[in-house]
Amino acid sequence: MDSSPSSSSSSSEGENEKNERLSPKDHEKTWTEQELNAIGAKIVKAEIMGQLDLVKALKLTLASARETMAQRKQDGSAGNKEHIAVLTRTDAKGGQHPLPAPRYGESSFQGSKGKGKKLKAETHQSGERVRYFADDDKYSLSQMYTREKQGTAEDQDAMFSRLAGKRVENTNDDFDLDDMFESRANREVDDVAAEARDRQAAIAQHKKREKVLDSCSLCLDSQAMQKHLIIAIGQKCYLSLPVHQSLVLGHCLIVPRTHVTCSTQLDEDVWAEMQMFRKALTRMFEAREADAIFFETAMHLNRFPHMALECVPLSISAGETAPIYFKKALLECESEWAMNKKVIDLKGKDVRKAVPKGMSYFFVDFGMQSGFAHIIEDEQRFPTAFAQEILGGILDLEPQAWRRPRRENFEQQKKKVLDFAADWKEYDFTASSK
Repeated sequence: MDSSPSSSSSSSEGENEKNERLSPKDHEKTWTEQELNAIGAKIVKAEIMGQLDLVKALKLTLASARETMAQRKQDGSAGNKEHIAVLTRTDAKGGQHPLPAPRYGESSFQGSKGKGKKLKAETHQSGERVRYFADDDKYSLSQMYTREKQGTAEDQDAMFSRLAGKRVENTNDDFDLDDMFESRANREVDDVAAEARDRQAAIAQHKKREKVLDSCSLCLDSQAMQKHLIIAIGQKCYLSLPVHQSLVLGHCLIVPRTHVTCSTQLDEDVWAEMQMFRKALTRMFEAREADAIFFETAMHLNRFPHMALECVPLSISAGETAPIYFKKALLECESEWAMNKKVIDLKGKDVRKAVPKGMSYFFVDFGMQSGFAHIIEDEQRFPTAFAQEILGGILDLEPQAWRRPRRENFEQQKKKVLDFAADWKEYDFTASSK
């Protein structure tokens, strides 16, 4: 056999190993979760390709980076160094925006100390109205539009509580509810206290997100992830098998590499690659005379979950009746008096165009054909395993298969990974990018 390819491969791996080692400057670098996630993805891809030297070098890099981060956290907890983070605010559509720099300096960190009574703003001069509310002169039209778009339901609830939750001054019999709200809104707002509340809410949200990222079982860099279940890794997504017992043979997950809560928050390039995985899986199951069902349940978005598009193959006969079962179940779910349409037909559009951003939803597609979407109004009444329950009924499975799926040992997981990888090899479009 010709030894030149192997020697060139070894040299390239050696170069990669050299490039992946940490330089002295990298030890002073502030690593982010996204960068560590990227290193974890390279490790998994190198393991799949059998590049043991590169895997070793990357693991050394990852270990050194984690050690650097752990040391910085330890120093920060000891008071030697401060933990620097970019505080963000999540708007009603789920988008994240950096928190504006404090306008009142360090005084806003502690909030207002004033206990005095707030004065009413002057709304009339010489008998003519000059303003309606106290903050009319503080914001331009562009700033007001930005505040409206980036506001959340919690902001509206807080404003309502501020206007209605305090004692109203003595008034006459003509003083109604609208007058009460206007009277409260005309009072000067404590900007320092409001800025402090926004900052504390952003800090709490940042800590909550960091805690979720550290324990996420779908992030490639997470210690909780079982990397041996990964089948293929693309540029933006990866294909994996479930940790628990599969609902049927061929049950798999399409997961974005970055931590994204739901499909409506995905970038265009990530969504496009997910559709490439979906097309390849549909072709693979069609060769086995089966239909592929794709579904996603996006709930509890305030907990920052890592989304996954699940795929379950069905026989041709079961796949033909699956749309009827799903449509009937969606029409009967939750309350009878729903504010939104129970079943949204996705024909000619995808879920990102059918469901507003920031809302909980469920959607299902059948192969490469469009399916249905449903906006979840009451998360307490909508089951987390909604799709699994319907598919279990179609396949006549035991309820424990989706209510309490059994954990599998390493040998069982290894066998199903090898079997799935053998079928997937012919349709693996990610092999060309390795």
